[in-house]
Amino acid sequence: MREKWRDERGETLVEVTASILIMTLAVLMLFSAVMASVRINRSARELDKAFYSVLNRAERQGDSDEAAVDPAASTVKVEQVSPVTGGPRDVTVKFYGGEGALSYSYLGP
Repeated sequence: MREKWRDERGETLVEVTASILIMTLAVLMLFSAVMASVRINRSARELDKAFYSVLNRAERQGDSDEAAVDPAASTVKVEQVSPVTGGPRDVTVKFYGGEGALSYSYLGP
């Protein structure tokens, strides 16, 4: 090791080229990782914005017809076994929101 420190010949052209190549690849990998994280962050922001937009409409639950997914198809009757009588009963549920988030409200028997 001491001989290498005392040697005045320096590095060879191959060693310098190899080190520059390694540094270039490292910088390119770092840059691509940063760009991927920026793309993922942008996508997450857009999805988050769309989710909260739909969630806000869903939470209004029928303040207007615009809040429903599709007024014709947003009301569903579900058959439920009554805990009191033990027999089936129809439960009407209305869905609100849109793609990405859906909410519902109980409209009564």
